[in-house]
Amino acid sequence: MSASESPAGDASGVLIVGGGLVGASLAIALDAAGIAATLIETAPPRADAQPSYDERNLALARASVNGLEAIGVWCHANAAATPIQHI
Repeated sequence: MSASESPAGDASGVLIVGGGLVGASLAIALDAAGIAATLIETAPPRADAQPSYDERNLALARASVNGLEAIGVWCHANAAATPIQHI
């Protein structure tokens, strides 16, 4: 359906399903570009989660780091990053 065919009062924007790394990054990038977005997540945050520790691991290529820098996120994560020296 094109924008001209949308029902009156229908909000335009982007619906992002999933608040993981990709979904959250997309929401930040769209916001910076002035594009309305709604992010939905199926599971509520765990009540027992410790904000200072996250057991998930992630390997990022240089291009991914560049993307995170572009949306202003890398400056919050780089202190916890460790280079992979050998696989």
